[in-house]
Amino acid sequence: MKSGLLGAGLGVLAIALPSVASAQAPAPCAPDQTADVQITTKDPARTGRDRSLYATHEVELAARVQTDASDIRLTPEPGVTVFDHGSNGKHLDLVVPARPSVALTASWEQPASSNPGETARCAASRTLTLPVVQATPPALRLIDRGAPHAAQYVVAFEIKAARRGQAMEPIELTLRRTSQPRLPSRRAKALRWSIPMRAGERKRYARKIPAFTFGTSLANACRYWYLSCGHVLGRVMAMDVHRSPDRTLAFSQPSRWAAPFGIHVEVSPMGRSPRRFGFDIQARQGGRLLARYRRAGECRDAPGSLGGVVQDCTIVAVQNFPR
Repeated sequence: MKSGLLGAGLGVLAIALPSVASAQAPAPCAPDQTADVQITTKDPARTGRDRSLYATHEVELAARVQTDASDIRLTPEPGVTVFDHGSNGKHLDLVVPARPSVALTASWEQPASSNPGETARCAASRTLTLPVVQATPPALRLIDRGAPHAAQYVVAFEIKAARRGQAMEPIELTLRRTSQPRLPSRRAKALRWSIPMRAGERKRYARKIPAFTFGTSLANACRYWYLSCGHVLGRVMAMDVHRSPDRTLAFSQPSRWAAPFGIHVEVSPMGRSPRRFGFDIQARQGGRLLARYRRAGECRDAPGSLGGVVQDCTIVAVQNFPR
């Protein structure tokens, strides 16, 4: 009996609450009373405010209503990815869609009359349309492109973005490798790494890993940080605002940081002499192939003409895309 009475009471309460809330909702403002609103924009990866909106970029939006407004809300058109809805019209964080424009609706409550003695409020809204500029593919640079054939056992390349309106979708890396002096087959197991370029796509990890410093052991570097170890070494660094390699990214926590200014990738043979290797490193964005570099060969330690040890390599395969 007690449980039945409790359920009945909750049912009455559930019916009563909506009617109270609806009675308190303000009436719509008259069109001639609706205040103007401005929407400010900020692209975290580009300096300055109210710059052009580039498709695929993350942008922070805020609504500024030209009156004593409260309960301000910003709502994008359907289908737009939102990272953070913010509060009271501040810092709506979203991904700019790949369309000619994006519509945003600002809604709020404001005084119903310009008479200071009246306290009644009304509900208002306006829809604004902001133009969108289509993003361009990131810039690509293969380092030491003109190196002698025997020295092309190392692949180092950079994918640069953000500063000039390049696309900001995640960069998808795929690495296949073999311990033989031949190119790996398509069926070889691949290491895959999705590197976010937009800060809103970062993931927070409860588990901490050892910091990457000059004193980091190879064991820890391989366990937590490097994309690949063993017969092929692969590592990835985020570029800084000046487009220089700045911070090693952790493969064990691939979305701990974003790389809005691009990435620096290095792949090379590793291990004891002789180092027999083959690898295929690919970079894609939004399904589009940005870069693909393939190498195979054998490297041995040899005495240098000026002392020390140098690499003596026989390269059997060098393939570059783009050339």
